[in-house]
Amino acid sequence: MLPFTPHCMTIAVHHHIPGRTRLRLGAWPDDAALRNAEQYLRRYGLQVSANAHSRSVLIRSPAAMEASEIALLLEKALAGKPAAGEARSDAAPGDETLSGPPGVAAPEEDEFASPLAPFAHLSVGETLQRMVAAAQGLSGEEAASRLAEHGPNLVPAPRGRAPEEMLRSQLATFPVALLTGSALLSALTGGIVDALVTLGVVGLNAAIGFSSENATERLIRRLSRPVEHEAIVLRDGIRHALPSRDVVPGDILVLTPNSVVPADARIMVANELSIDESTLTGESLPVHKCAAVIETPLASVAERYNLLHAGTVVTGGDGLAVALQTGNSTEMARTREMIGMARPPRPEVEVQLEDLARKLGVACIGASSLVFAIGMLRGEPLLAMIKSAIALTVAAIPEGLPAVATTTFALGAKAMEGEQAYVR
Repeated sequence: MLPFTPHCMTIAVHHHIPGRTRLRLGAWPDDAALRNAEQYLRRYGLQVSANAHSRSVLIRSPAAMEASEIALLLEKALAGKPAAGEARSDAAPGDETLSGPPGVAAPEEDEFASPLAPFAHLSVGETLQRMVAAAQGLSGEEAASRLAEHGPNLVPAPRGRAPEEMLRSQLATFPVALLTGSALLSALTGGIVDALVTLGVVGLNAAIGFSSENATERLIRRLSRPVEHEAIVLRDGIRHALPSRDVVPGDILVLTPNSVVPADARIMVANELSIDESTLTGESLPVHKCAAVIETPLASVAERYNLLHAGTVVTGGDGLAVALQTGNSTEMARTREMIGMARPPRPEVEVQLEDLARKLGVACIGASSLVFAIGMLRGEPLLAMIKSAIALTVAAIPEGLPAVATTTFALGAKAMEGEQAYVR
């Protein structure tokens, strides 16, 4: 049993959503009591973040746990009273287990679970055995062989829009359809020159819009290019600093504050280790990590307390981890692939511009039809009125609106690059 400092206090539930509970304490415990309580609750898969200024404690837990159960566990942890089913105190480092408290149903397995998740249920020794690795790291020859087998530890840039898709978006607009129709009518009524000029204007505007949009797409790809980081690994028992692209599965990663995790990994040693996983989970607070085995099934990335993910950042503490997945096999790569498969919603300004163009086009058709009707009632020649209606329609349609809007977006993106912005 851990030597807890006794504290008798009231604990109120300030806010609760599944997996996240904020509790407010009537009296604030000392630092030693908080550390002991954090270690105690970690045995049950709970992560604690304390704020002395607001006298509140944020606890991240399995989604099935109720706020009352979490508050009871915290009260027992601060009071120094063990709960039923407490983990053994004599467990060896790296072989402790994290399981849920009695009576709490374990979360169901995610049907789209990552292949990384099963490693959370293996001990450090079992993980090293499965990865055919050793605590002192790989040899130089083995690392080179695995690099040739798995390829560099790089995640490809997300797929952008294809050129033909961008060109099609410039031509498939309501104003272009009206201008093409008016050019066809002009050609049928003998106005070949007028038809060619109209089609030339359509082509010129489409070319300007396409070139601007294509330049913006290339600019976004440059802004979203991956940043090269340095990784520290153990090889033949010696620390080596090398580019993260040279990390291979089975490498022993040395984790230091402010370093970027180069690969998905299983923690071997954790000394007050905390990780910023906001790139994957959106959680703004660092997550405390440990090397203990997790017994309960994992439902999300946020519940993998003994696993690390490529692209996350060490915010505190230090430790060692064995690399499991690199390159396209990492959780970050899988997430990026799923994002790339999703079709982003159209920007609101684009929707509004299209609606404006449609309304203006309808107004132009209405005005031209009115002029044509009045001319026919006055006995004007049919061919002359058709040409007049076509001329009025072509003159009133804002054919340059898409090109102007696209160019404006391109200039805005160029300004972002000038300010050294980057896409996350």
